[in-house]
Amino acid sequence: MTTLRQHLAALPERRKLVHDVLTPIQRGKRDRTMKSAYARLQPGKDGRIHTGLSVATTSMRLASAETIVEEGSTNLQNMANKIATMDPLYHTRDCMTADPGFHLVARDYASAEGLLVFAYSEDWEWVDRMLAGEGIHALHAIEFFNLSCHWSEVKKKHPEVYTTTKNITFLSFYQGSARTATVTFNKDYPIHGQRITEKETLRVQTILYQLHPLHAWWAKVKQDLKHSNGVVRNCFGYARPLRDPDEHNRLKDALSQLPQSTVAWKMNEALCKVHDELDRQEEIELFHQNHDELVLQCIPECLDETLEYSAKAMETPLTIHGHEFHIPTEAKVSKVGGSWGEME
Repeated sequence: MTTLRQHLAALPERRKLVHDVLTPIQRGKRDRTMKSAYARLQPGKDGRIHTGLSVATTSMRLASAETIVEEGSTNLQNMANKIATMDPLYHTRDCMTADPGFHLVARDYASAEGLLVFAYSEDWEWVDRMLAGEGIHALHAIEFFNLSCHWSEVKKKHPEVYTTTKNITFLSFYQGSARTATVTFNKDYPIHGQRITEKETLRVQTILYQLHPLHAWWAKVKQDLKHSNGVVRNCFGYARPLRDPDEHNRLKDALSQLPQSTVAWKMNEALCKVHDELDRQEEIELFHQNHDELVLQCIPECLDETLEYSAKAMETPLTIHGHEFHIPTEAKVSKVGGSWGEME
């Protein structure tokens, strides 16, 4: 029988064995993901990549998928920053370029999910801070890790801390346990190159729940579900019945449904407005909706119009618990003929 002393003495060798076995597997998984990503980005005869958009999710968010109608089609919504992060030598987004003589323009909602969580939980102090331009993840990083720099410097000076903070925050908004948040975060090690212990996650969550009235929000939504027979409604009245037999899972679904269906509603509304008002052949073309982002191309003479109207269409007001506000947006523009990956 192995004694405790013998077991502890063998730990370094066992850890090395686990590292030697798992590292090639993780690297191989990443490489296979990248290979399939580039294969999917092969364009059709028209030199373009296509996608099919449909309301295929319970939150009403548009789903992107391969379609038999177009050649060279694929799901473009998971060609986002995660895959680009896994790809240090190349960048998948650089495969997608503007036509000669055109800028690429992307406008997306800034920290929409966090802002809406605070609004639905009636955390109006933090709603006001975010609307004033303060960064939620940078502010949290300062609180979680006792940083001394200004919030505007956190992402640049402490990128690993910023990434950890952002991921753990979102994994904890909807009653995610420390165990679940830790396991989920560590699964993405090939992407962000970081790991966290369950003890550290619990410490961060304790601070997060002291900063925000999330427990009170969870209790209120739980009570609302009982009164509505398991139906959750967002601020626009969109209703979704929750049918999971597990009460805890139903609550988690309801909590995530509220902000996610709200931003999906705003995105679908803006998509129609921008298409109807701006999409003009040989001047402005609406390319794609990618989660909370609209991607267009335009000639230089129409750049200001594209930026102004896309902001106007996306930043229309909404009302939650009697408070009217809008979700701020950010825009990126490529150089003429530039790519999706190089926009600033």
